[in-house]
Amino acid sequence: MKKLLILLVCIAIFAAMVGCASDEAKTDATETTTEAPVSSEEMSSEDIPASSEETPALNGDEMSLLEIMDTLYNGYDKELPMLETTEITDAETFEWITFIPYQEGFEAVVSEPLMSSIAHSVVLVRVPEGTDVEAVRAEIEANHNPRKWVCVEAQKTAIIAHGNTILLVMSDTDRVDVITANFDALWA
Repeated sequence: MKKLLILLVCIAIFAAMVGCASDEAKTDATETTTEAPVSSEEMSSEDIPASSEETPALNGDEMSLLEIMDTLYNGYDKELPMLETTEITDAETFEWITFIPYQEGFEAVVSEPLMSSIAHSVVLVRVPEGTDVEAVRAEIEANHNPRKWVCVEAQKTAIIAHGNTILLVMSDTDRVDVITANFDALWA
């Protein structure tokens, strides 16, 4: 009987360690990955061009958020976790991902690992013409949480705005640097 009890306790401890996220984070992550995305793909470092020189001269204002997201990992030659890119279509998920409430006309796309305990998130938000982009960027900066994964924390965060598009990236330092450089290059 004691051996069975010890085995059950060990299983419970293991399950708690593997889960390592709050119920809210699990629910929100499930909502993000189970909704019907416009573009959903799994990426690894082999799927990404080895050099940013392969990126054609593009203007971020003329690109969709999904097209911009496709260019952000160019030149990153280290291994990436399995990622999923999803268009955010509901207000609750929008607020969880962007750290700001949804407003009419806002669009968002997120690229995050399929496993929720990896500290990596790339979010693009596009606001309608006439919106104070800097105020929205500042609100995201004030509300963002680099520990949203509970068990892990992003090493570096960057929140940048160009035109009507805002980039929020939370990840390790190397990824943030490559992604922000690629984002800036779209408006160079």
